Amino acid sequence: MSVDWGRLTPTLRAGDWTCPDHGRIRPTSSGPVPTCPHCDVVAHQVRVTRDGHREFVAPVPARCAGAERHPLTAGRYQLSWTPCPCPPPHTHRGHHTWTCHCGAATHHPPVVDPWRGAVAVPVAEAARRR
Repeated sequence: MSVDWGRLTPTLRAGDWTCPDHGRIRPTSSGPVPTCPHCDVVAHQVRVTRDGHREFVAPVPARCAGAERHPLTAGRYQLSWTPCPCPPPHTHRGHHTWTCHCGAATHHPPVVDPWRGAVAVPVAEAARRR
């Protein structure tokens, strides 16, 4: 499905959720962040600026995956994206990773370790085990 963003964008309101492949969506919230119900990609929420421009904002998990469960607030985590190291049939386009100041990482979609299944392992560790 191809989204005509030229037609869709002017109709988006603040608070709407979008998927790059499916346009306006109602996200699912069963994981660490809201995702597209059709393809499980991280959903983006629309924010409208004072001058009327639309921004697409990626959500952040509320807490880190570490034992302390620190809140992931501005300046206390790093967001990154890594190509998928998961073995087939679990291969995705890639993984969003939120790394807390304590070093704990939350991935979406979860990284699949070939020996243990879907677990919160560092992407680099899963790639070495392939």
